[in-house]
Amino acid sequence: MKKYMKTNSKLLVASAAIALMCSTAQADYTDGLTNYWSLDNGLTATGSGGIQASVGTVNGTLVAPTGSNPSLGATGIIDQAVSLAGTDETFFSNLNMGTNNAATNVISAIDSSFTLSVWFKLDSVTGYRRIAGIANGSSAQQGFSISVNNDDIQIRGNTGLGGDSAKVGVGLNDKLSADIWHNVVVVFDQTNNVVIGYLDGLGSGTTQESVLGTALLNDWVSGAGGAASNTISGTGTSFGNPTANTLNFGGTSTSRSGMLGDLDEIGLWNRALSASEIGEMYTNQLNGTSIPEPSATATIVGLLALSLVGSRTYHRRSNAR
Repeated sequence: MKKYMKTNSKLLVASAAIALMCSTAQADYTDGLTNYWSLDNGLTATGSGGIQASVGTVNGTLVAPTGSNPSLGATGIIDQAVSLAGTDETFFSNLNMGTNNAATNVISAIDSSFTLSVWFKLDSVTGYRRIAGIANGSSAQQGFSISVNNDDIQIRGNTGLGGDSAKVGVGLNDKLSADIWHNVVVVFDQTNNVVIGYLDGLGSGTTQESVLGTALLNDWVSGAGGAASNTISGTGTSFGNPTANTLNFGGTSTSRSGMLGDLDEIGLWNRALSASEIGEMYTNQLNGTSIPEPSATATIVGLLALSLVGSRTYHRRSNAR
């Protein structure tokens, strides 16, 4: 009986320790993380499939048209980054993550939310540059894009349902600087029917506005790139066609509108991250902490719990003899 009580006490103490570990671990914002590309050395190479995923199974390709000069192993916000370039202002290097795969399917899911986070550093804040997008991101085609126009940032999407109500977006003016790492996050929240933009941890909020240029939180405004509203309308909506649209970072699928600068730490979630989760993630990454694989903590906790249950069962059987 004493052995059983002692083992029970150990189990309670261990359970409390596990609970404490779970509460302090950065587990919340890894929930729903489906794809992550750290772009570190060992996970990047030229050629098809050279951009390897650190979470998920989607590997991309570093596209380098004639006249571009991309490089691997640049200094990133965390470890290494990929440096993109284009020398003739026509064709640019970019990261092509393919089509009809686990990443594009998250973005294209009907009436489903998703979150995309990208760290970027611009060589200059002049001209129109694409940070990320699926399809060509124009105001007439189903898809979405994150772009910079001089020192402004524009997030826009099109559900493909036709009419102005299919176009949504948010913008932020005069906030970008050259040679500084920035983090942009877009949340297409189909629960609250709103597009939310974040730059360096500060978001536009969940208030729906239908008038172009209406002030939102943290100097964001409603509408961008042909869209007047930040409100997602209707049902049966998605922001990409998984069988036809390519997901690209640093340029379009035709190597146009490419950015000159560096990319790092790209993540995709199949849910809408909250403002607090995005703020915590931004602070941690800014301080050099990368995102761990989802459920890594849960796996450790599960193994500890199983070992403790096994220990408890063994002692109970021993006491019964």
